[in-house]
Amino acid sequence: MRLSVIHHVIQRFARPVMLTAIALVMASACRRPTASTVSPPSDNQPGSATSGLGSTAPGPKDTTPPGKKATDLRFSKGTFDIKAPYADNWQKTESPLAKLGDQMDASLKALTNCKVDAHTSWDLDGGKLSGNSTFKIQDARTYYVEYYSPETEASLNRIISDGQSHVQLVGETWNSLTPPSDLKGGPVDASVVKEWPKSFLTAMLAEYKDGKSVWGPLFRAWSKGDDGITAHVEQKEFDINGKKKPGYRVLAERKSDGAHMEVILDGDRFVPVTIRSVVPKAGGEDDSIQWTATWSFGGHFAPKDFVVPVKNAPPASH
Repeated sequence: MRLSVIHHVIQRFARPVMLTAIALVMASACRRPTASTVSPPSDNQPGSATSGLGSTAPGPKDTTPPGKKATDLRFSKGTFDIKAPYADNWQKTESPLAKLGDQMDASLKALTNCKVDAHTSWDLDGGKLSGNSTFKIQDARTYYVEYYSPETEASLNRIISDGQSHVQLVGETWNSLTPPSDLKGGPVDASVVKEWPKSFLTAMLAEYKDGKSVWGPLFRAWSKGDDGITAHVEQKEFDINGKKKPGYRVLAERKSDGAHMEVILDGDRFVPVTIRSVVPKAGGEDDSIQWTATWSFGGHFAPKDFVVPVKNAPPASH
């Protein structure tokens, strides 16, 4: 990987933001106030990371100009830490792992008028990145998805569907995808389990690229011990805006390489809010990736939010 990079993406419709302990997350950018929001919380230790659910409040507007910046990016201690089983009052639960995955797939397929403000961080082979991205999901066939991938370094990749046309930007190249009406669906293949620790940033988007279910097949494979993985589920209640909300934490470990994986999901909406992986390497360094998100519901989007650019042309402004 080339020079350490921090990539800031400023959304035209973004409201003021604040820095939480897990990630820089943004309030809803929909056209009217959202009905509800779920996001990672702070553990009251600025710069550290924790697991769970919470809500965000408006903060100062981010005025950083868009574009790439070369920097000596130093992650705060604990950014990629996956805490021990049952830490921070997480409790044992009898909820079947595969069932949770199926519920996540069903929920994600049924999303409407939803905005996701995500933050991605990684420390891989000496290369570091920290960047913001956005999903705008009108329905199962109309969406705008931004994401980072180690393969394309600091490039902000995209998957866009206007309900008929369907394209993907990888690095600097636009590729046509199968129209959403012709996607066959089905589960992702077994390679997703093997490659998950270092490829989940793209693997988790199979729903938007191929129409395939991700979480049910993944959690089912983990629960069966595929690829030498052991996994279990924990549950915890959170007080969000005066209401009790369930959260689930899935922990998995692979014996062959010592990889640790964590997925935290909102147990009311069944959407992921935190995903982490840590793979030990010889010499004491770890390959680590973290994705966190705030999910906002109940807004509206305009047709221009889902304009499919001409192939190989610069992307439309969002």
